[in-house]
Amino acid sequence: MRLSLVRVACISLLSGASLVGCSGETSSDASGTSDLSAAPDHALSATASTAITPFGKMNPACVHEVGATDDSAAAPVDESASLSACLAIAPKVPSATTGGTITADTDAEPPGWVEWADQDLASGVSFLSADFTVPATPSNVGDQVIFLFPSLTPSTNPPIIQPVLQFGEAANGGGQYWAIANWYLTEAANSYTSKLVKVSPGDKLRGTIEGTGTCSAGRCTSWTITLADLTQPTLKTTLTTQAGRHHFVQLQGAALETYQMTGCDQYPPSPIAFTNITVKTNSGAAFTPTWNLFENTTATPDCGFEASSPSPSEIDLAFTTK
Repeated sequence: MRLSLVRVACISLLSGASLVGCSGETSSDASGTSDLSAAPDHALSATASTAITPFGKMNPACVHEVGATDDSAAAPVDESASLSACLAIAPKVPSATTGGTITADTDAEPPGWVEWADQDLASGVSFLSADFTVPATPSNVGDQVIFLFPSLTPSTNPPIIQPVLQFGEAANGGGQYWAIANWYLTEAANSYTSKLVKVSPGDKLRGTIEGTGTCSAGRCTSWTITLADLTQPTLKTTLTTQAGRHHFVQLQGAALETYQMTGCDQYPPSPIAFTNITVKTNSGAAFTPTWNLFENTTATPDCGFEASSPSPSEIDLAFTTK
């Protein structure tokens, strides 16, 4: 088996879910066409056994990039492949009824999740958005991988859909800079990512997950995941998926996930604030969340993680850097 990130254009999934569209602009002086040169590509080593993604470590053969530079049709991807074949570390969903510290890896989301805010909405979610700012570069830059995002899941996951800000080199590429991409992990643990777009510290971002088409009975026929740079409007990445059979009832308004950290100074120098958080029910009505806050005490190193929510529309993720 060739262990490499698989680039595809727009994909049909055999089980009925499909990725129906993808787009993205690449840089402030770009033409707006799909261009994978916007951020350096990463070809996984043939000896690599796992790939770092925003939902844990996965089999690299199960990570697929959407948005290739050519328009050629891609071969269908079999979404019915077994979880054991595609998932190296199974994501877990914590109870959203109470917050608190996570005292064992088996209680957490993917082990890299160090702090987050969670909410259940039994009727289903049709819209989630949050604004956050690209942090400054960590004072100690090494091999760390940092993910920041809001996300949606059903009552069990996978699947999960998420617009992600990334620092470091992960399954989709990257390096010692901040970049944005959208991710969709299917229920059979195939993962799809939009192309990676480099952004700058201080840029204000807006991550949006929106049910499109028809939303009823707790489900939407398709979903569009967008991460836009409001400071540099030409920088934007979008992933659209027909994951209509999924009943997304659990939302994470903000999450911090990290890998390969060797010291607290490898985190950004300041806490991360997710603001202007907006949630809508499956019927489109506004919903006011009461966030359940989580910190993972098993994270190494322990950097004094503290999630807080001064209002329903804001979540702050804090940590020490010493």
